[in-house]
Amino acid sequence: MTPYPINTVGADPAATYGRPPYGSHQLNRRTLLTINAAACCHHDGDTEQACRRTVDALTALPADCRSGLVHRRALDLFEAIPAQHHRERAVRQLQDVLAA
Repeated sequence: MTPYPINTVGADPAATYGRPPYGSHQLNRRTLLTINAAACCHHDGDTEQACRRTVDALTALPADCRSGLVHRRALDLFEAIPAQHHRERAVRQLQDVLAA
């Protein structure tokens, strides 16, 4: 018995293995890509946009998916923001989402 179906050419892997089409691993991957893009925004000088994109990405996830690497990457972004920006609304919103 093989662990994988033999006739899977062109098949949707999620459907083949009985998982929903966009499981938490897909959501986490998309979120990580969004957070990485947000980090680029911050690096390019748009900290407000970086925070907004990260907050939007995190709040779109179910609460149980906001931990581990996703949380760590968002926290890394927050920690890269200089303290003088921590009073800005977007930065405070990011901090609140990370604390939740």
